[in-house]
Formats: sequence, C-alpha cells, structure tokens
Amino acid sequence: MKLILFFTLALTLQASADALGQRVSLSAKNQSLKQVLKELRKQSRYSFIYQDKDLESVKRINLKVDEQEILEVLPRLFNDLPLTYTVNGRIISIQEKKDPILPKSKIEMTQYEDPKTKDLIIEGRVIDAETKEPLEGVTIEYLDFGVMTQTDKFGRYRLLIPQNNGGNK
Repeated sequence: MKLILFFTLALTLQASADALGQRVSLSAKNQSLKQVLKELRKQSRYSFIYQDKDLESVKRINLKVDEQEILEVLPRLFNDLPLTYTVNGRIISIQEKKDPILPKSKIEMTQYEDPKTKDLIIEGRVIDAETKEPLEGVTIEYLDFGVMTQTDKFGRYRLLIPQNNGGNK
C-alpha cells in the first residue's frame, strides 16, 4: 500500500513539475511569428491557437532566450506586438489587441460673459449619445487658452477664461 502511494505521489509531482517547468531556448533573428510559435510549440508542448491573418501584420521577430520558462517568454515575445494572448491550461490563444470601446458622447455647451468680471464662461454637460447617461471624468480643454476641467458625476463642466487672457465674446 505504501509503495502504491509513493508511486502515485511521485507521478503527480513529476506531472506538476513538467507543467510548471516548461523551459525553452530560442534564438530568433528576423523570423516570422508563425515560425517562432512553431518552435515554442515543439519545445514546450503548449498549443497555440490563432488566425493566420492576425499574424500577417506582425513585423519580424528578434528574440533570444536561454532555458526560460515558456510563461516568462510570452510577455517578452508579445510586448511590442499588436496581439495579446491568454493561457488556458496548455493552450495559448492569440488574438488582436482591441481598443477599449468608448461610449459615443454628446456635448452640450453654452457660453456667456460674466457681467461683473467680463470673463468668458463656457459650461455644459457631456452625456452618452445612446443612453443619455452623464459621463463623469471627461476632460474638457480649451486649447487656445490652456484651460481645462473634468466633468463631475452629473457630466457637468465649467470653464472660466479670464478677460485678461483675451477671451472673445
């Protein structure tokens, strides 16, 4: 019984060490990403899933690694590429980096002159064009005068352009 337990434990530890300790060596000079992935697959026994069209836009790869774990090599490989990856078990899925989808906004604005100071005041609200919900934290900048602010939790903003800056009416 002890012997069976010993062999079971030894095989489990070997399998764990095999999965965690996937070391690779690579010397890629001006190679395609597809070639690099093929070599990594051979050395690590990880599988790569990707669409050929995603790899075509990638410049040639120059990367040298000696006896590093595959999961340490991947961040270096993908650092400056327009691609990202996810690891699920022994499968590495590669896809294009997507820009975060920003809401389409609508800016409401009014401007007027302060009757006492003659300063120009621009104020308004920024809302999501589809949901009509206010957008908090949007930066509003009047480039000509270097004046900026951010919208509050209600999507409101207010810019004050002092009269001595030459604000137009």
